Amino acid sequence: MSSQIRTIVEVAEEHFSRGAEVEVLEEEAKHLKKSLRVKIGDQLEVYNICCKSLARGTVESIGNNSVSLKLKSIIPAKIIGPRLVVFVGVPEPAVAEKLVSKAVELGVSKLIFFRGSSSQGNFVKSIEKKSDRLESIARSAFKQSKQVIFPLIYICESLESALDSHLSDKGSKIFLSTRKTKNMPNLLQIVSGDPLSKSTFINDNRRLPCQDRLRKNHVENNSQGAENYLVVGPEGGMSESEESFAQSRHFKSATLGAGVLRVETAFTLASGVILMGLRS
Repeated sequence: MSSQIRTIVEVAEEHFSRGAEVEVLEEEAKHLKKSLRVKIGDQLEVYNICCKSLARGTVESIGNNSVSLKLKSIIPAKIIGPRLVVFVGVPEPAVAEKLVSKAVELGVSKLIFFRGSSSQGNFVKSIEKKSDRLESIARSAFKQSKQVIFPLIYICESLESALDSHLSDKGSKIFLSTRKTKNMPNLLQIVSGDPLSKSTFINDNRRLPCQDRLRKNHVENNSQGAENYLVVGPEGGMSESEESFAQSRHFKSATLGAGVLRVETAFTLASGVILMGLRS
């Protein structure tokens, strides 16, 4: 069997080392046994959510409700590449499932849902009821995509509370706006380094081209665990007060051009473009 099969465990860091035995339990064990039909001696990748470490292990035994693995080697738990935190104002809770799957596939490090001015119903409670479902979707996408980042997912009552709780001073900050103004830069131009675009993600005295500025932030901050930030609103856009608050926290507005995109489309496109620009 291929060693590329991946499973997920939750084990204290001190018990996740070469030669240690770990137990895969409940739904993960059921998936390995019934769906993937693992056998004793099979080689698997094992991701530990608790310490964000990846290891390779061998199946030692298979029980009724568990699969025991012996860890053969630990892959250093270094996040290679940029960290992108995305704040998303979803119009309705049903959209959250699509966003979680895409966030995992792209390698987003944090996904933070907030109740926007156009969100429907009792937003927080509705998404909280889906927490087990969202966790299942994230795990499945993580195992299939072979990403090294398992995103943390949060729910906030407003954009203000989301930024207050999860924003740091470092890193690039982009607010995806639906307002079309003459001087607002296009996100694609910014990340591709279009010489006609003179905007910078963080307003200071250094007038570097946008792409160079974005990469410079990443190079300077990545060793310190700094994050880059993106705010995406629902189809109806964000309110003036929400956009003003983001600007007060040093976000720079950018657009994806003409037309109205669904939130999941805008999220996927903008996140993918930014991560591609940072990684290139």
